[in-house]
Amino acid sequence: AEKITTAAGTHRISFDDDAQFFLDGLSTISTPSSLTLRWANGEELAILAGSASQRLDGLRLQFAEFLKIPAADGFPLPARLYKPRRFDASTRYPVIVHVYGGPGAPQVHNSWDRFVLYNNMLLDAGFLVIDIDNRCATGLSKTLEDTIHRQLMVKGEIDDIVAAVRWLKTQEWVDPDRVGVWGWSGGGTLTLQLMTHSEEFRAGIAGAAVTDFRYYDSKISEIYLGLPEDNPEGYAASAPANFAAELSGRLLLIHGGIDDNVQPQNAWRFAHELQKAGITFDMMIYPMAKHHVADPLEDKHLHKTMLEFWQRWLQ
Repeated sequence: AEKITTAAGTHRISFDDDAQFFLDGLSTISTPSSLTLRWANGEELAILAGSASQRLDGLRLQFAEFLKIPAADGFPLPARLYKPRRFDASTRYPVIVHVYGGPGAPQVHNSWDRFVLYNNMLLDAGFLVIDIDNRCATGLSKTLEDTIHRQLMVKGEIDDIVAAVRWLKTQEWVDPDRVGVWGWSGGGTLTLQLMTHSEEFRAGIAGAAVTDFRYYDSKISEIYLGLPEDNPEGYAASAPANFAAELSGRLLLIHGGIDDNVQPQNAWRFAHELQKAGITFDMMIYPMAKHHVADPLEDKHLHKTMLEFWQRWLQ
């Protein structure tokens, strides 16, 4: 293998059919994406779109720093931490943990973070924010991805994130009684699994979460879990709805009313199980939203709702 792109950051490339040229989308943790057309050897042919860095002028954004957090067996879990501008290590901050957790889908890398504005809003409100990748999500090897074969968002993923959170709680700048967790889609699923299989979180937000993989796209579910009739134990263990009665901490469930990826019945099932167990919770439905809340006004409402939830339960 030969490295043909040299600039630091994350490159997302696409070759033409004859492999003579490729498009190079490049971003870093502090620089939005640019798009360059290159020859196959990496030589620049044309800049198609420069980075919109100038739009950040005056925003005084804080960008994440990278670190490794030891899992229970010492495996170094990748993380990136957002600290406020006037961070004081002698202050104990509430912490919001962001997860995704899906196999081979790392969130921690040197690329532009689509949540950077939201994260800075949380910093301004007095929180610390951290992204953590469990090992099967890191993209480091197929061997790590294969650890989730026939079960999803279960013991390995849960144990890694719980170990990282317990490490966080030993840091002098973290308030161990005010730790929250959130995620969207697969991250919503992992959030529910974490909140039903541990008591580490005071509050959590699960957006567009799969709560039972029997309700999800069979093409994806069966890649990892096989057929339901062949792996009933794996499907049962991977379904947060089966453990709703064990919920620890305050939960905000969010879902789009016309989500055609993770169908709303996932939210209905989890809500129903909580109600049967006598557990109170919060819920926000965006009636005309699909898997992501795309309408600008609804998106503004979403982030306001999330901020107010964190302020209510972690401050």
